Amino acid sequence: MSLFHKNGKAKDASAFTNFALKKAALKGNDVIDVFIYFDEHEKATNFPLPRTGRKFISSKLGDVNFMAGGNDILVMGGGAFDETEYVSRSQYLMAVGAKLYDELEDRKITKANWLGMPNHNDFGAIAYGMYVRSFNNGEEQSLLEMGNCTYVGRSELKLDRVLAQAIGTNLTRMLINIPHGVHMGNEQNGLTVQRFVMYLKKQFNVTACFNNREQLANLGAGGILSVGRASAESPALVEVTYCHEDCTTDTPAVYVAKGMMYDSGGAAVKPAGSMKNMKYDMSAAAIAAGMLETFKRANAKCHVKVIFCLAENAVGQNMVYNGDHVVMLDGKKVHNTNTDAEGRMVLYDGLIYAQTQAAPHATCYLTMGTLTSTGKVMFGGRCGLAYAKDQRLGHTLNACNDDTGRINDVFLVPDDPRTDNVVYSGEPGVDLVNSQSTVASGSEYCYKFLKAAISESNRNRYTHVDIGGGIVFGKKDISEEPLSYESGTGWGVALMADFFSRLG
Repeated sequence: MSLFHKNGKAKDASAFTNFALKKAALKGNDVIDVFIYFDEHEKATNFPLPRTGRKFISSKLGDVNFMAGGNDILVMGGGAFDETEYVSRSQYLMAVGAKLYDELEDRKITKANWLGMPNHNDFGAIAYGMYVRSFNNGEEQSLLEMGNCTYVGRSELKLDRVLAQAIGTNLTRMLINIPHGVHMGNEQNGLTVQRFVMYLKKQFNVTACFNNREQLANLGAGGILSVGRASAESPALVEVTYCHEDCTTDTPAVYVAKGMMYDSGGAAVKPAGSMKNMKYDMSAAAIAAGMLETFKRANAKCHVKVIFCLAENAVGQNMVYNGDHVVMLDGKKVHNTNTDAEGRMVLYDGLIYAQTQAAPHATCYLTMGTLTSTGKVMFGGRCGLAYAKDQRLGHTLNACNDDTGRINDVFLVPDDPRTDNVVYSGEPGVDLVNSQSTVASGSEYCYKFLKAAISESNRNRYTHVDIGGGIVFGKKDISEEPLSYESGTGWGVALMADFFSRLG
């Protein structure tokens, strides 16, 4: 594979032709070679081949031709980066990788060598796009075996980390795609709270688990219990610890993840059109699992705790009603005005647990959940909204966003202290209101509600990311390549892996 020079200008055509013919003349090479022909200005940059019946190779993205001996060398057009189509060059290169994977998959090509030497970062983005695209039919497809993986300077390119991140990304997509119920006769399979707990115990280091109602009641997790009251299965709070044996810090970073395995809205029941895809309401938990899988496969040297807050917001005779009062894990009483505002209820308990039991002195506390559609209204989707009181923490999140090519884009919303008090109740004996009309947007209100769970000493170590509104589920993956069905996009894994590997 060749990416030419950083300025995007192609190599001289005659030089490439000589290089290609020399490569094709090598004996015993029965593995196809892949060459990507880019054009910086999106012009149809063609060059003639010295063969009878002159052919032309196009740089248009996705155009494929074979040359130098029939099927020895596959040349695919790579097009050019267009900032009106892709959020970053990395996302564009992921799309190139996705296109290449589709072309090779269609031709049943499972092994290939790269013809030419791309630079390290660009090649990593293309490889990541190929690996992520291997999931494009909703399940893992065959992974291309890529040989002679070298880049400029002739140093080896270690694909282990790219592959680890792609496997973590595709795991997240798979978990999001599994229905809550798969019904066959009297059997119900699918991804429920307790099945997800079993999965976590099998795959990761579970250091604490409260997965029945008695355990949660003894813990005092009233917020989580209130959301899962009507469900046939108990809600759960699960603590998972990742700590590499060579990690030098005893202080972890903490990720508190919303995992609503299905959200009907409860007593504030959703309309059918809004409920059909509510299996994706566990996306933050799926992203956390993908991040942990990435760490495990890459042997990341960090120390991270994930608090999974799991429940099913169901309709039933035991459900909490709009207007009920709920006593949370810290003893505060919440006026539950909207049972469809359930994510902030489980995350609140998770934050209290993280600060009082799991990691009282963590380097940071991050909450994530599919909470509101504010981000979609503001940006049309594909952009999470991040909040942080401390600018340094916000800048770290922004730096991670830039370093991962903005394929998991976030927008840092200023923390306005004037809205800190909008979540508090004026009713005697009641501390907080989980949902009400105020000057704050819906997403900001969620952040301020969760911020009320943060102790004063931890305020500068807390950040929140709202990922609602189709960011994590849709008809495109994170390379912006279209899918023929709605699926988990893979958003978030690369960003969270980068963020927590820095702070953990």
